Amino acid sequence: MTKPDSDISLESLRRQWQQVTIKTEKLEATNAELTRRLKAERAGSVRDRLARRFRAQTILSAALPPLAALIYFENMVSAPFAIIYSVFGLIMCVSGIWFTRYVMHSDFISCPTVEALNRAYDISRWRQRFRIMGWLMALIVVVWLFIEMAKSGNDSAMIGACVGLAIGLPIGIYKEIVTARLTRRMVKELEDDPDAQGGSF
Repeated sequence: MTKPDSDISLESLRRQWQQVTIKTEKLEATNAELTRRLKAERAGSVRDRLARRFRAQTILSAALPPLAALIYFENMVSAPFAIIYSVFGLIMCVSGIWFTRYVMHSDFISCPTVEALNRAYDISRWRQRFRIMGWLMALIVVVWLFIEMAKSGNDSAMIGACVGLAIGLPIGIYKEIVTARLTRRMVKELEDDPDAQGGSF
């Protein structure tokens, strides 16, 4: 006994609907993955720009120990200050090398969105720690430098230190603003991904 035509039509429609639903779900999953990868690639591009900035700062820090030796042998500063200045440069250089490698090895594409976002948050936190450490150490060095210059009685050296501070401070503040802006942008690219919702941070 065969089924009525109406039953056959309903069964056919049901199968077609199921196939359409499956295809739609696959398409949505594919679109979601493409969106995630696009956001991860944009965040990775910002990450690379951050790494280049940190690498440049590391190179500048590496120049501080030779500079400390130069101003010491020119009798412009005392030996303790030259040592502290060199140590400051070495600390900033080593921490810069580590942080640059940490940033560059943050793969936002292959890992899940929540994991990538956690890594971006870690980068932001470490950047803030290094910023605080760097500015505190720089403040100590600058104050000590002006004390050294005042004791030496070398007016030209004092003028040079003032000019250097007047030029370097705005540059440092500007670089910090740009770096902070890039860090926020990197995090925001990943935060905008719906897959990141529901993570606990």
